[in-house]
Parts: sequence; structure tokens; C-alpha cells
Amino acid sequence: MRRHCAIFLPSLRDGGVQRVLIQVARGLAKTGIRTTILVPNLEGPMLKQVPRDNEGVDIVSLGANTVSGAIVGLLNWLRSNRPQAALSGMKHGNIALIMASKVVSPQTRIVVSEHTPLSASNQKTRSTSKERLLLSLIPYFYNRSNAVVAVSHGIRDDLIHLGVDKPKVSVIPNPVVSPEIGVLAKARTGHPWLDVKDLPVLLGVGRLSAEKDFETLVRAFVELRSTVKARLIILGEGPQRQLLENLRDKLGVTDYVDFPGFVPNPYSYMAKANALAVTSRWEGFGNVIVESLAVGTPVVSTDCPHGPREILLDGQFGELVPIGNPSAVAQAIHKILLNKTYSPDELKQHSARYTLDRIIPDYIRTLGF
Repeated sequence: MRRHCAIFLPSLRDGGVQRVLIQVARGLAKTGIRTTILVPNLEGPMLKQVPRDNEGVDIVSLGANTVSGAIVGLLNWLRSNRPQAALSGMKHGNIALIMASKVVSPQTRIVVSEHTPLSASNQKTRSTSKERLLLSLIPYFYNRSNAVVAVSHGIRDDLIHLGVDKPKVSVIPNPVVSPEIGVLAKARTGHPWLDVKDLPVLLGVGRLSAEKDFETLVRAFVELRSTVKARLIILGEGPQRQLLENLRDKLGVTDYVDFPGFVPNPYSYMAKANALAVTSRWEGFGNVIVESLAVGTPVVSTDCPHGPREILLDGQFGELVPIGNPSAVAQAIHKILLNKTYSPDELKQHSARYTLDRIIPDYIRTLGF
């Protein structure tokens, strides 16, 4: 019987978890494992990133608008197909898969992956009964999976602290670096500040939401411009777009800070920027840090829980700064722009530890193939 793995994605919106699990699907298929991606529906910008049938990956819509609405479709699919293993990500997706598998496909090996420091990410919402309940259910359900993947050692420690059984949790970093990155990095961005560059350009990439704290980056940029003429581009969409645009205008840098929104090829932007700045309050891993290193662009990152310090090896391969400190961010960017401290070739070489070929064997072992 041909090996078969299902991967349940809660949505196809642009996000780090989606990107990683689609990469894992591609890697599993390349080893001959039949791989089916299950999604509530076929809507979202990441649909174009899903490998096609001729790459050994199928995608199936469960005919729903939400994860909870997809549970019936998930039950029916698992009952009919009974894959040897199934993988999911994001806490609501993980809980849904565990519930469904125990009902109709108990022989399927269930592996859930956690990409977010749950303790940190729930601090701002833990006062709501819904979030308190969901967080309290994590150890109950995760301990009923066969294995739990944490994408960093910090995430592993966080899960154990919450009550997930220690032997059940293994660390597998995200397979961020694909062969396509080098090709995509050479493409034109279509952005005049980068394709015809007359000033240094800083880049931020991520969802425009509170945990990414792009407010600190905009304030740091204003401080930087008192000594270095530069421009700032922040890629991504999210609920804080208007807030950030208002802050930019209020601080008088409207002509030097741009928000292009979601772009399908961020690597071309990264490759042409002078530095990437990550000002997150927390990360599970830090995909954009690895992606920037992979194209040879230096990184300034907050020393937030839990991925950046692990990726940058305690600051050997990038600048680590305190959370919520615009002055420290500005000083670290200034250092990179003036001193050119980091060798592009060394950054690319360091990023090679996060390639699909290096990491997929760990997933194959954890999935039991």
C-alpha cells in the first residue's frame, strides 16, 4: 500500500503556518508519499502556492467557511480515506483533527504542530472565556495526539509548561529555504524604491497586527532618518494598516514609508533591501528571518520569544534588540548600514540548515513512515 499523509490547513490565507505546511507537503510528495492537503475551502492567496497534482499533492475542499464548520467534512474524508498519518497546524486546526481522527480513524497517526508561543500570544486575550477555555484544552487534546512538533525550543518549553507531555514534543524547525528562493530573489519587484534604488531601503514583512509591533519599526525609522536618509517598505496586510498609516503621516514620513500590502514574491524585495527589521513582541520561529538570510540580506530582530535568538545563534548572524525599543532598533539598523558587518555568503550558508532536504527526514520519522 502506498504511503499516504493528510495535512489539514485551517485556511489558505497568507501566513507562516500555511507556508510551512505547504512546503512540508511538497517535501513529503518528493519522497513518494502521497500527500493530500485538506482545507475548509479553496479561497485565499496561498492556493497558488499549493503544488499541483503532477507533484504528488492533492488538495481537497471540505466545503465550509470555518474550521468548526469543516469538522463534518473532515470526519467524512478521514472515514473514507484512512491515511496512515495526518499533520495539522494552529491550535484550532490541531484540536479539530484530533477530535475527528479519534471518532472515525483511530489507526491514523496524528501529529500536530505548534508554531506560536501560546502563553505569550494569549496574554492579551486570556481574559475572554473563549480564549481561557481554548488554552485549557491544549494539553488535554495535544496529549491525545501521537506526537507534537514544536518549531523552536522555546515553543517546546512553552508547551511543556502548559502541560503537554514532555516525551511527546519534538523540535523540528521550519523548512523555510526552498530552491525557488534564489530564482525568485532575482525578479524585479516593480517597486520604484528598489528597482531603481537611490537611497537605502529597510524592509518589514508580516501581518499588520499587534504582535508584529510595526509601530515600533515606524518610530525607529523616524529616529534613524535623523542621521541616515533611507526609506522603509512594510509588506503585508492586517487589522493595523490604518493605525500604521496614520502613525506614518503623523510622524511626517509619508513620502518615505510605503505599505504595498500582500505581495506574492517577497524574496525579490528582501534581496534588494539593505536590511530586514523584525520588531515582533513574540514569534514561534521567525520564517522571514531565515528567508532574508537565504538571500544574503542582514537582519535586525527583537530578542522576543522564541525563534529569533535560536536562528541568529545568539547574535552571531544578526542584531538582537530589546522588544518595544525604537532607539535600539534604529541604532542596530544604523550599524548594519554603515559597517556592513555581515557577509552575504555567510548569511546564505547559515540559512542552509533550514532547507527542505535537511528537515523533511525529521517529519517523515515523526509521522511514522
